[in-house]
Amino acid sequence: MIAMGISLSFSSAIVINEVELNPGGKDAGNEWVELYSETEINLEGYYFEIDNKTYNLSGIFSGYFIYNRSSQWLDNENETISLKNNNEIIFQTPALDDKTNDKNNKTWNLCDNEWEFALGSKEKENNCDNVNNQGNNSNNNSGNNNQNNTQSNNQSNSNNNSENNQPINVDFIPANNNQAQQNTTNTKQKIVLNSKKEDKIENSFIATEEKMRWWIIYAFTGFCVVLIIVLVLKKKEV
Repeated sequence: MIAMGISLSFSSAIVINEVELNPGGKDAGNEWVELYSETEINLEGYYFEIDNKTYNLSGIFSGYFIYNRSSQWLDNENETISLKNNNEIIFQTPALDDKTNDKNNKTWNLCDNEWEFALGSKEKENNCDNVNNQGNNSNNNSGNNNQNNTQSNNQSNSNNNSENNQPINVDFIPANNNQAQQNTTNTKQKIVLNSKKEDKIENSFIATEEKMRWWIIYAFTGFCVVLIIVLVLKKKEV
């Protein structure tokens, strides 16, 4: 499957519809390019440009139009075909390859804006049904795989739920509860003892701080009394 190279070509009334690069037997006279148009087209001024060579077109047609030459003019690999009018690209294929070199009667067909290598359908509707069926089969397989994956996931979830819903050993619960209660009691006792120690330390610190405060007051008061006595004695001497 090869995507289109020039997207603007789809807005044109004329398209390159099918290409035979490598026919069975001799290439000369058996290579051809098919044009398609739903409306009547006058090919005056239209031409193919391939490998820097031009091939002029002529005539009036609607539906299918086959162009071929008596000599070999298309390569079997990396061949890009441009349909032009007054140096403007009307339609262009991607690089096409056909190196099968056998009588498989396969050509490059334009199918839903993409190029498919399928059975030739010269001057007929392109053989795109087989390609679409392959795509549908691929989608169906993908859907089946998704369904299988979903069933597998559901089974896995069911197994997990069964494991989670298994009965619990009831005889084991009271032992854990008693042990948890015992651990809780021990923890509470430790907390109470620590609190008492902290209270004692805090009370001792407060008592020491209070004593220091009173000693400072007493010392300051004594100093003031002594200072007053000294001043009084000096005043009497004078």
